[in-house]
Amino acid sequence: MNALYARSARDTFALSLATRLGIDLQADGRHRAVRATSPSRYRKDPPMSTTISTYDRLVTILVERFGVTAEEATPEATFEQLDLDSLALVEFTLTVQSDLSVEVSDTELSPQQTLAEVASLVESKGAEV
Repeated sequence: MNALYARSARDTFALSLATRLGIDLQADGRHRAVRATSPSRYRKDPPMSTTISTYDRLVTILVERFGVTAEEATPEATFEQLDLDSLALVEFTLTVQSDLSVEVSDTELSPQQTLAEVASLVESKGAEV
């Protein structure tokens, strides 16, 4: 793994430590100095995307304002299964309109629609998540 020739106890220790850490030491041409090349596992990964999906935002609205548990709010769950009556559905529609800045009428949502279908509908309307 390492092509560095250990001339002293300090070089031996550095070589041993570098090997344990998975760092490849390469000898510099004119000097005894070495430079470390860090393997990919030590490089910082780019930050994860912090964007929230429309579906996640809808679930947050249902959990925070309508008393639905996060376990109940699955993509396949319908408003009917979540025990949201027609009045709650109208209130949900108004909340989505104000929170996501999208125009959705209460006639576009029905108790039989799944959360995944509603998320697709809201996305197609250009929701600001």
